[in-house]
Amino acid sequence: MNDRDLLPERLAARHLAEEAPGLTAASADALRAGLAARVDTLRHAALAASRAGVPRSS
Repeated sequence: MNDRDLLPERLAARHLAEEAPGLTAASADALRAGLAARVDTLRHAALAASRAGVPRSS
């Protein structure tokens, strides 16, 4: 795997980071719903990174 293989996962993580402030400003229910919508994508990103040999940060 190379960096191109992880592009969708990196974009998903970036989108979550960009959306977090707006979600935080919304109600707690909206925040939980927004974060839950990203869990699966981020889980796939972590798995893809692990498979690509990216070391875990401590």
